[in-house]
Amino acid sequence: MFFSNRENSTASKRKAAKANLPAERKTKRKITDEEYEVKEENIEKALIVEREVSPLAMITKEVPAKKKPKKSIAVYKEKVAEEEEEKTGVRGGHGKFISFISMMNEQKKEAVRNIGLGALLDFQLPTSSQQFVTWLCNNFEENSQYLYLPKNEKILIEFEDVKKIYGLPSGEVDIVEAKSDKASEEFSAFMASWKKIFGNKVPSVQKILKYYSQEDQIEAGPDANFITSFLVVTVNTLIKSTLSNQAYFKFLFSMMNHEQIRNLNWCKYVWEALLSTTAQYKKNLKQKDKATFFTGPLPLLTIFYFDRVQRMNFFPPRRIPLVSCWTKEIGHKRNKLEESGFGLGKVLPKINIEEKQTRKK
Repeated sequence: MFFSNRENSTASKRKAAKANLPAERKTKRKITDEEYEVKEENIEKALIVEREVSPLAMITKEVPAKKKPKKSIAVYKEKVAEEEEEKTGVRGGHGKFISFISMMNEQKKEAVRNIGLGALLDFQLPTSSQQFVTWLCNNFEENSQYLYLPKNEKILIEFEDVKKIYGLPSGEVDIVEAKSDKASEEFSAFMASWKKIFGNKVPSVQKILKYYSQEDQIEAGPDANFITSFLVVTVNTLIKSTLSNQAYFKFLFSMMNHEQIRNLNWCKYVWEALLSTTAQYKKNLKQKDKATFFTGPLPLLTIFYFDRVQRMNFFPPRRIPLVSCWTKEIGHKRNKLEESGFGLGKVLPKINIEEKQTRKK
C-alpha cells in the first residue's frame, strides 16, 4: 500500500513537472502550390486560399469557400492591377491590355482586325522596373523630341516612329475629343448605352476586364459594347490615361461609328499624347502635392529605346510593326540587361519603312 501511494505520488510529480514545462512552439506549415488548386467538384468543402501579392511579401489566409454566381476563367484582381501601377509608376499599365486580349476569342480578334487595330493583338511586352521607367520618362524631352542617353548621345523620336512601332492606321480624319459625356445628344446616348453594362457609370479599366473575364462574356461574340470597351482599354493602357481610376473616354466622341475607326489618324493621336503627357508628367514632378504617374504611351517609348539601342550581343528584333516582335521572353532578356545601367549600348540607325516593304516584295 505504501508502495502504491509512493508510485501515485511519483506519477503526480511527473505530471506536475510536465505541466510546468514551457509550451512547445508551433511552427507554421507552408502551404504548397498543390494545396492552392481547388477542384470544382469539391468546391463546397474546400478552402479558398487568397493571396495578397506585394513586392516584398506574400500573405496567405484561409476563408470558407463560397459559391459564385458566375465562373471566371481568366481571373483579374484589382489589387494586382493597382500594385502594377505602384511598381512601375505608370497609370494604365499595359499588363492590363495583355490580360484583356488573352480573354478574347477568335471572333473578337477578327472584329479588332476589321477596325484596323489588329497589329496590337500580338502585344506581349512585359513591364519594366520603376527605376527604368523613371529614367526613360525623365530623359525624353518633349520640346526637342530627343531621348537623351549617357555620354552626350541622343536619339530623335519622330512622328513616323508611331507607325513603325504600333502599326496603327494614319487616316485622314483626326480624333476629336469631347469635353464631357454630354457633348451632344448622340454622344450622350452612345455613352449611356455602353455605361449600362457597368452600372450606368464610366468604369475603371479594371472593371472592364473583370466584366469580360466572366465565362459568358469570354464565349460571347463581339457586339458594339465590346468594340467600345476594347477601344477604352487600348487607349488607357497603350496611349493615354488619367490620374483618376476612372477610364479615359473623351476620344470615343470620334468613334461612335465603328465602321469609320480605321479611317482615323491614330498615329497623330498617339504622337500628340506622347508630347502632352510627358509635359504634364514633368510639371507634376515639380509639384509635391501632385501624383507623378506617367499617363502616356510608355510601351511606345520603351520599344523605341529597345529597338534603337543595342546592348552587348543582344540584337533587337527589327520587324515592322515592332510591337509584334517584342515578345514576353525577348522583353525579359532585355530588361535583365538594363539592370547594369540605363542608356548604355550602341545606337542603331532607324528602320526605313520603304526598305522593309521593298524586301518583302
